[in-house]
Amino acid sequence: GDALLKTTDAYRINYETWGNLDPALHTHIVPRYLSEPHDKRIKPAMFVYDYKTARPFDLNTDGPFMEKLREQLKPFSL
Repeated sequence: GDALLKTTDAYRINYETWGNLDPALHTHIVPRYLSEPHDKRIKPAMFVYDYKTARPFDLNTDGPFMEKLREQLKPFSL
């Protein structure tokens, strides 16, 4: 979460741990932005955003972000 906060212009990070439908717990680490509408910003992202209609991953667009995040995570690599 700290690495994501340093990599984005988010003002906070939400940690949403789920597991009621999956056989194991898993956590979504979600940056939250002041530019989000207030009614969406105060609720879990999964409940207010339609991920089925989200922009698909694109290496050309998302690659620079991935590299910045990778740099922030290097100190934690084994």
